[in-house]
Amino acid sequence: MFEGSGFTPCFQKWRSTAVYEVNDALVGHGAQREMRCHMFLRSSSHGLSIIRRQRKKRFQRDNAGAESTIGLISNHHIELHIVVVVAGGADKLREKPFIVLYPEPISPLIMPKEPAERILIAADRGVPQMMGPAIQPGATGPVTMAGSVAQGVAESMFCVVVAQLRRPGCPVGLGCNFGILDMAKALMSVGSPEMSLALAAQAEVAQSLGLPSWGLAGATDSKCLDAQSGAEAAYHILAQGLSGLNMIHDVGYVDMSMACSVEQLVMSNDIIGMAKRFLTGMEVSDEHLALDVIAKVGPGGHYLQEAHTMKHFKKELWRPRVFTRTPFEQWKEKGSKTTEDLVREEIKHILGTHHPEKIKAGVLTELDRIKETGEKELLKMN
Repeated sequence: MFEGSGFTPCFQKWRSTAVYEVNDALVGHGAQREMRCHMFLRSSSHGLSIIRRQRKKRFQRDNAGAESTIGLISNHHIELHIVVVVAGGADKLREKPFIVLYPEPISPLIMPKEPAERILIAADRGVPQMMGPAIQPGATGPVTMAGSVAQGVAESMFCVVVAQLRRPGCPVGLGCNFGILDMAKALMSVGSPEMSLALAAQAEVAQSLGLPSWGLAGATDSKCLDAQSGAEAAYHILAQGLSGLNMIHDVGYVDMSMACSVEQLVMSNDIIGMAKRFLTGMEVSDEHLALDVIAKVGPGGHYLQEAHTMKHFKKELWRPRVFTRTPFEQWKEKGSKTTEDLVREEIKHILGTHHPEKIKAGVLTELDRIKETGEKELLKMN
């Protein structure tokens, strides 16, 4: 999807992650809406000087390039320490990262302390980070889509530049959210078509630089599982998939992303499956054109008994986990179940059959120790 060389092998592996890979595994992920970026358009050098002062105050660097905190331990150090322990070491985490940090500037053009630290810590440890400013056109960015995209790219690129100055080659992505302000309600919509339009434009910029991007789909302004929630989820999932966005998150959010719904998440999983099948396209080859099979079956025949059908149908034909394809009479006999009924049955099935891999006892002991230490340090901040 992206032909740029990237920064490092780690970046390359992260960048090649399939669209919706996480979401299709029924794992939802939300991001805080705390967004900032510092004066990039007016004075990037001033912004970097502020970050350098924070860096000097908060960190010391040893010969190996690892950071140690002076004074209070930040939340991000605690979180990353936990992740390193679970991964089995810093090297294993860098080799196969399962966490992405979101440095989130505040639009327009502000970079506060916490997101700046997040950039530096992730860069030092080689943890992937997806830059995450969020713009409401007409409120925190120009109401014109092109203007908001330009501002969002600048805010996100500032974060990328800081990360690369800190540690050249660290894995980064060029992301930006576009929450559409409803001028009548003064609320941010995640169902508006302009959101995917702006994200698609931002993704083209990221692709031109060989950087991964993120989107927001599978969410809805609706308050429950209904026609609106399905329509908005389907539109944005397919639109953003076609736009080549990589890390598409917030699947399952409802009520303008003010709440997370397991029902919306599970329903969207079927929509994601449909979108992935569409994006996969079709193979055109002698085997898949199947001209010999067509000639063999001939006029008026059928393909059910053909070895070619048995060989390919499971891969070629997508099947839903939730959406019904039951004939009407059977559907009626089984209780005339709605999509919401079927979704809740699927949730119960997952909860009853999924058994996550247990964390080793030694790892749990270390996590408890980190938790206790972190709690003591955080109490000092109060």
